Amino acid sequence: MTHLQTVNPNLAIKKAPFFDLTQVTYFKADVNYTKLYFATGKSKTMPYTIKRFEEYLASNQNFIRIHRAFIVNRNYINELSVDEVTLSCGVRLPVARRRRFFAGVLG
Repeated sequence: MTHLQTVNPNLAIKKAPFFDLTQVTYFKADVNYTKLYFATGKSKTMPYTIKRFEEYLASNQNFIRIHRAFIVNRNYINELSVDEVTLSCGVRLPVARRRRFFAGVLG
């Protein structure tokens, strides 16, 4: 299991939960909260912004921000088009115009 913590105290996530990052399929922003979706079909809402998770995951090559509201785990991407990604669980997520250059990186 992975414990969410970081060397930078500004990015520290207090009372961080224990969960396996390899099981997270994607993160979805919800104002000041972020909902984590797992490969098992379960989800968990966390009281942190998606930006906080993006900063924490910056060194992890498996996660990429595709939209202001979504960070996806590259290992769960089944299909990729210019304007959306389809995950192995069947969920289709939009790719923002500003982030479409990632399509080449993901593919």
